[in-house]
Amino acid sequence: MDQTDWNILNLLSQNKNMTKTAEELYISQPAISYRLQNIEKEFSIEKLFYRDNNGIVFTSEGRHLVNYSQRMLGEYSLIKNTLLNLNDDVTGTVRLGVSNNFALYKLPSAIRIFKTLYPKVYIELITGLSKDIKKLMESGDIHLGIVKGSYKWSDKKYLLQKENQYIISTQNIKMSKLPNYPRIEYNADLLFKRKVDDWWKANYNEKPYYIMKVDKVEICKNMVREGLGYAIIPGICLADNDDLYTHTLLDNNKKNIVRDIWIYTHNKHSYITCVNTLTRFLINYDFDN
Repeated sequence: MDQTDWNILNLLSQNKNMTKTAEELYISQPAISYRLQNIEKEFSIEKLFYRDNNGIVFTSEGRHLVNYSQRMLGEYSLIKNTLLNLNDDVTGTVRLGVSNNFALYKLPSAIRIFKTLYPKVYIELITGLSKDIKKLMESGDIHLGIVKGSYKWSDKKYLLQKENQYIISTQNIKMSKLPNYPRIEYNADLLFKRKVDDWWKANYNEKPYYIMKVDKVEICKNMVREGLGYAIIPGICLADNDDLYTHTLLDNNKKNIVRDIWIYTHNKHSYITCVNTLTRFLINYDFDN
């Protein structure tokens, strides 16, 4: 697949029409069909899409490649625009502290693009619970910190993302009977535990039926996959291929219970070009893609 293929899949998902897509790309319909057939062969896919009364409808495999194409087009645009406005050669070391789950699920793709743009910037990455990252920021041991939750912070902070919270299981759980189901928990930070506990107390009079505690969320997910019980985890930890039932945590007003993800900065580091460059990049990066 290349940029032309990305554009074809992206526009087909928007237009749901082959003719309109061909016109917008100035490509003949036979040429588009040929490229789509090659994509199906490349990934051993029987069908990328089918047609109904509403036009083109992508299969699950096709939708996955559409999402991939949209991400790649976004990354290409980000790199192109940044390079066009790149004036100075940015070098130096940035000490970056990041909460465990964000570092595992969201950060790698962003850092890959950043390093493409600024290959001379050296990054020292430290991971841990959000409370530990905040302590490292307070002690001045790191330049930037990405944390979950609303901690007090005297210097500047910027909102990166909002995440929902989910119940995950291998079976379709009846929420009214949730206290009867076995629950697996993992070693999460205190603010997350409080948010989940508050939600539980607002909905149930009984205590959860805990059967196990593990130290990492991925281990927790694997225990759930084996059918040992359900778990409550942040949405950031879910992937499209997890193949699990999910229930979104809602408050009494039927609104999603969310956690804010912030990047904390130090005013005293504002003169360091590489730190400022990484800060601006992370603030503008689309972590939802």
